[in-house]
Amino acid sequence: MGADPGRQRSDLWSDGPRRLWGGRRGDPPAMRINTQNYNAVTVIDLQGEIDGDLADSLKNTVCEIVSKRRTGVVLNMSDVGFIDSLGLELLLWVRDYCRRNKTQLRLAALNENCEKILEITRLENEFDRHTELAEAVKSFA
Repeated sequence: MGADPGRQRSDLWSDGPRRLWGGRRGDPPAMRINTQNYNAVTVIDLQGEIDGDLADSLKNTVCEIVSKRRTGVVLNMSDVGFIDSLGLELLLWVRDYCRRNKTQLRLAALNENCEKILEITRLENEFDRHTELAEAVKSFA
């Protein structure tokens, strides 16, 4: 038995459109981006997996924040479970875009899995990382 051929992929999930084969275990990821401002610093809360599906949303968010001449951007990664190769490319794009526009970037609260991915790919020294979100925000003072 398969899915009804007349149904669209988005109809296969009861809670709305999602990727058909997402997540590490085949479950659909819930990728969300929220922002919070702390003085001249903007925190971007990322939830889900950092992959190619997140690219346009995150790029648009970063461009909007940087255009407002914020001093710094913190990517809060406490709710990120996995980063794939496109996600790593995306993080490098964010880093480079911030540098070109004289905006400082910090990564905060990476879990052990994400830290390991940065180490394996030898990118751990490419980002200013902080274990706690509050520490990352205070580092701009």
